[in-house]
Amino acid sequence: MNRFLTLVVAICALVPGVNPVVASTPQGSTETRRQQQEINEVVDLAKEVIMGQKNFASQTVMSCLRAFGHKQFCDCLSRQLPVTQSFDSYIFFITTEKEDLNYRNLNSDDRQLIDNAAQARELCVKEMSNQ
Repeated sequence: MNRFLTLVVAICALVPGVNPVVASTPQGSTETRRQQQEINEVVDLAKEVIMGQKNFASQTVMSCLRAFGHKQFCDCLSRQLPVTQSFDSYIFFITTEKEDLNYRNLNSDDRQLIDNAAQARELCVKEMSNQ
């Protein structure tokens, strides 16, 4: 929830001319009400994004459970992987040699996805060995 509040405040800062403190007051001018409506729309959009992230994370956990059957590991993996990275891509990156992925010739964003998968695996394996 704290990340959600931070996201809303950050998004409100991007709306031109919106002062979140003034816009959150119940009374005010037509301009203030318009600003409040814009903030409400941004908040609604942020809620939709968060729900989408939760659904995607849930899909990751379910796919992981089907493959490994280890809830704690799958929960960890879901927390560690970037929201945009699917479980299928995780499996592909973990089980394929970097040379076979043509790692050296990939752009930095693609290399980061591969590195994130390896880092997530290492963190989760370490977490499981400490239990």
